[in-house]
Amino acid sequence: AKVWDIADNFSLIHTFKGHTNAVYAVRVFKDKGDYKIVSAGYDNKAILWSLRDKRILNSWTHTDKLKYLAVSEEYIAVSGFQDNKIVIFNHNLKSIKEIESETNPSGLFFSPDGRLLLTGTGTFPRVCNIYDSEAGFRKITSFNKHDNATQAVTFLNTRTAVTGGGANYDIYIWDAYTGEVKRQITGNGKTVWSVGIRAREIAFGNTSGYVDHNSR
Repeated sequence: AKVWDIADNFSLIHTFKGHTNAVYAVRVFKDKGDYKIVSAGYDNKAILWSLRDKRILNSWTHTDKLKYLAVSEEYIAVSGFQDNKIVIFNHNLKSIKEIESETNPSGLFFSPDGRLLLTGTGTFPRVCNIYDSEAGFRKITSFNKHDNATQAVTFLNTRTAVTGGGANYDIYIWDAYTGEVKRQITGNGKTVWSVGIRAREIAFGNTSGYVDHNSR
């Protein structure tokens, strides 16, 4: 897992070595004067690192390959490649709750205020779910407009979810509490792999590829 300094022309700060297989998800968050990095990989491990001390702070091993991560100001959420579980941790990577889902939660994202956790879908039934962290991560909304795998998930604001995917390559913008569709954007015939929000703009990616950064 590599960390770059965006304020210094994306200079490489450090390379964290600890995983023994492909690393599919990395998140950075600030905690008590330190930047912490959490990573998840196909070695079934989630690892918490200290950027200040350049060392592993904690690690956790799952029964499944790990692929998805989300971080709020209080929690870390992790889900696997094939199983139907979401594991919730605190910022010390201590497990505090396990959520059973009816679908493989492909894609995870917290709302801007950290209250809601949005999940995508990788298996039948094709349903994106929202969980309320203030209610013990109780599921409050299920969205079933997508008809195939959907891993591109994010929030437009604290109560508006954005999900991209499905056989029709649609992006839906919908109410996080009611599931009501606010807007539908139809794709151009390519799989939607990612979606992101910046200010008033929504961007999506439809190319899956490999880039070698080992030389940097």
